[in-house]
Amino acid sequence: MNLAKKIFIGCCALSSAFLINASAAEKYPAVVGKNGWLFYENEFNPLIEERGVNNSIKIIEEFKDKLQTKGISLVLTLVPVKARIYSEYLPDSVKWGKAQDDRYKNWSQQIKNSGIHFVDLNTAFLNTPVRSSETPLFYRLDSHWSPVGVEIAAQTISSNLAAIPEIDQIIKNIPTYSIKRNQAEKPRALRARDLIPLLPPEEAKKDFPLERFKPVTYEKPKISDEKLLGDVSAPSIALVGSSNSMNWTGFADDLRFYLQRDLVNVSVPADQGQWYGMINYLKSEAFQTSPPKILIWEIPERDLYATPNFEFRDARYRLKDADWINTASEAITSAAQPK
Repeated sequence: MNLAKKIFIGCCALSSAFLINASAAEKYPAVVGKNGWLFYENEFNPLIEERGVNNSIKIIEEFKDKLQTKGISLVLTLVPVKARIYSEYLPDSVKWGKAQDDRYKNWSQQIKNSGIHFVDLNTAFLNTPVRSSETPLFYRLDSHWSPVGVEIAAQTISSNLAAIPEIDQIIKNIPTYSIKRNQAEKPRALRARDLIPLLPPEEAKKDFPLERFKPVTYEKPKISDEKLLGDVSAPSIALVGSSNSMNWTGFADDLRFYLQRDLVNVSVPADQGQWYGMINYLKSEAFQTSPPKILIWEIPERDLYATPNFEFRDARYRLKDADWINTASEAITSAAQPK
């Protein structure tokens, strides 16, 4: 197995059908689209296992119900696939059809029908006027959302939370966090380009110019003397997410800014996956001693069909589906009450 394929299996969940096809002929995880855009090939795979999606939503519904017994509100959001948001840049060889177009909408409806609070980022990304600007919502050369996409996501989540009465009331009762957001006037080159090593070798050797965005910095409140002496309570909002939510993306800080509330960020790399990341947080001292009142769970759309026991994930990060919900339930039961 070549290096690109090893990286792919480690960093991105795939449907079994795609992997079976990949074993028959040499395939690479990333493809070159139009105008220098790069994409994960699995994002436009029409053979997504719907049974896996149904099972994932069922598990999340059970998880939501268990959290509610502890007074914790779950909010789920899916990061839409880059291939849909920028389908005009897909290579001509890709047939982007109705099945791929409707996937997010259909899964969103299933999630909402399960009584799970859900934030639709797909519609927000497709409809924002900055989608077609010189600074797009996703990096051209990378699988992650850009600083512009991060801001749209944070704005959308903040406004959606304010529209849910019980969650809005919780937020209003949480102390404010006076964080300031500063955006530079001039863009600078950023080195986000995780898709290039996943291209066929002859493509990966090509010269891809660095992308330019206006950097964002944040001014956070100074720690008071009382907090330095240990008189501090944990934030009442927690973010558990994928690499899209890791600190380097700025997403957690943008959420802090638009909510004007502090939060705990416990996001994990793609190879560990959403289920392992959540279990790790639930079993942590942070959750056990100071659980949040609002738990925001960010999952990439392309990973929703991968259940806790997804066969292509490293054995270290897998649990049988029933064991995952049992472990989660035990951790929630043993945790303190949110303050």
